[in-house]
Amino acid sequence: EKKVGKKSIKTPIIFFFLFGFAVCAFGVVMSSSVSAKKALDSYFYQEMETKHEAFLIALTQRGERLFSSLTLLIENPTFLEDIDEAYFNNDRFSLTKFLNDLQRTIGISNAHILNSDGTILFSSQKLITDPNMLKKNDIVSALKSKKIIYQLSYFDKRLSYVAIAKIETPNGFNGYAVIEDNLIVDEVSDQFSRMLNAEFTIYQDNLRIATSIYNPDGSGGRLTGTRMTYQDVLDTVYEQKQSYSVEQQLGLDEYLVLYFPANVDNGKHNIMFSIAVSKALVDTTVGTVVGSSVTASAFQTIFLIVLVVSTIVLMIFKPLGKAANAIKNLAEESEETDLTYRINFNKDNEIGRLCKDVDKFILRQQNLILELKL
Repeated sequence: EKKVGKKSIKTPIIFFFLFGFAVCAFGVVMSSSVSAKKALDSYFYQEMETKHEAFLIALTQRGERLFSSLTLLIENPTFLEDIDEAYFNNDRFSLTKFLNDLQRTIGISNAHILNSDGTILFSSQKLITDPNMLKKNDIVSALKSKKIIYQLSYFDKRLSYVAIAKIETPNGFNGYAVIEDNLIVDEVSDQFSRMLNAEFTIYQDNLRIATSIYNPDGSGGRLTGTRMTYQDVLDTVYEQKQSYSVEQQLGLDEYLVLYFPANVDNGKHNIMFSIAVSKALVDTTVGTVVGSSVTASAFQTIFLIVLVVSTIVLMIFKPLGKAANAIKNLAEESEETDLTYRINFNKDNEIGRLCKDVDKFILRQQNLILELKL
């Protein structure tokens, strides 16, 4: 006759546990993946705010550097004497040379000398199209009772950090000295980009007036002169004076972008800055971390499954198997039945008590046989 295979309760129980753990493991891995992604997304948005704060500190330091340089400048006797020579004797050579040397030495964009009305009389800037450009911008009137101030200012189609101070020469010239740090040149955009490890852009209204992002048309130029069309950004930044974060395509690439307002001429101009981190970089980092998290969770789950199954086998199936063998041994009609066999599983639980009872039963059978032989 064909032997029928013996069925065991081990198989369905282990299968049940494995299936349950597999479902739980899948849930844990997915939950871990989602949690890790949310945590990383939050981290990158916080990182953008950190970059924002770092930029504001660096920008303020540029203004403070102008303030310190101008403070030393207006106390320099040679500078004041050169102004007198240029103004009263029409000898511009010494003053022009001084201003050009000053421009190169302290790394400023331009230096100007204004009369008491705010009109530019002398400048290191080669071409002055409008001598009244600073006067029209109300920079002079912003001094009020102060001797020297510095602020962000927009004039002559450029955004500059400007320091302005009242001056009075030994021969009686009264006017103003102005030094500026032009922010809408490529070198400055690249400096901020390297410092922040992100792309940097300056907007006037919705027009990009300076940026570190290159145009994807292959010309080698930048996106300067192009316009941003996200009205929600413009409303939030210019109307509500709040920062705005968005995922946005710039050129050919996707970026995580933070827009924030700039206080220019006490709010008279709509100027904002933006910091953009490549979405590819963010996604790569998120993918790497999430992948590592999923792998770690999977290994932990596998380890837990092995541990639980091993515990079940050792604590339940092994003693039950011994008990089954002992009872099977008694049930067989054979003279070779081993009545000395003991399970010896002495645990204070249901399985342990069952094994003890089987051992007692075998002992009684052994004693009974011995009595009958006597």
